[in-house]
Amino acid sequence: MTKRLTAKLFFTLLLLSSAPFVLAQNDGHRFEVSGLYTHARMTYASTTFTFNDGSRTVTVNACQQPNQYVAPNASKALCDRRGFNGFDVSAVGNITRYWGIKGNFSGYFKKDRFTDTLTNPTETFTSDYRERYYQFLGGVQLKDNATEARVKPYAHALFGGARYRSTLVMVSTNPVNSDNQVTEMTAPALKLGGGLDVRLNARMDLRVFEINYNPVFGRDHTTTSLITPFSNQGVTKHNISFGIGLVIH
Repeated sequence: MTKRLTAKLFFTLLLLSSAPFVLAQNDGHRFEVSGLYTHARMTYASTTFTFNDGSRTVTVNACQQPNQYVAPNASKALCDRRGFNGFDVSAVGNITRYWGIKGNFSGYFKKDRFTDTLTNPTETFTSDYRERYYQFLGGVQLKDNATEARVKPYAHALFGGARYRSTLVMVSTNPVNSDNQVTEMTAPALKLGGGLDVRLNARMDLRVFEINYNPVFGRDHTTTSLITPFSNQGVTKHNISFGIGLVIH
């Protein structure tokens, strides 16, 4: 009899102790999935590189003009913050009404063409860049997930990795200087930001906007080339992204 009473008391205490967690779970949406169109302002993976110029090793900063190795318009592609278009998808499992565990995957894409004409001797370069950034991140999200909430601001802190790849096809009027280059880099990344959701119905919200500070902590990496390989110096890229889309509960 004593054992039965002890067991009942144990299970009663267990139920009471777990009640706050259960209530927190049922206090709002348990999960959400979002899909966004995004626009990001990004810079190139590296601006300083080292290569062998036949008889010597040369280190070049592409942003310093005039430059005998990097023409002015090509320098802009490497040094200016440029616009990338892409997508951003996330999944959140809410462990309480306000806190959730978030996973995030995004991709950003860019194509550019630059033409430079040099003198002494006269030579024209046409450079076609194709760049891709993919990021895999995870972290926490803070948001009021109440089912009846209509306007829901949120913030998140995400950590993970970025994968960058670029190809450059450079055609010169002097065929000897035409080149194909491929650059690849994997680096740690961080995304700090937030946005605003507005309820459309019981199952869907409009993500009115999302803004992120998205640094990528670049590592040293290499560029393959038909002429000579490059060794690139990794630097931190202070990227910014903006998004709009839908959230499904």
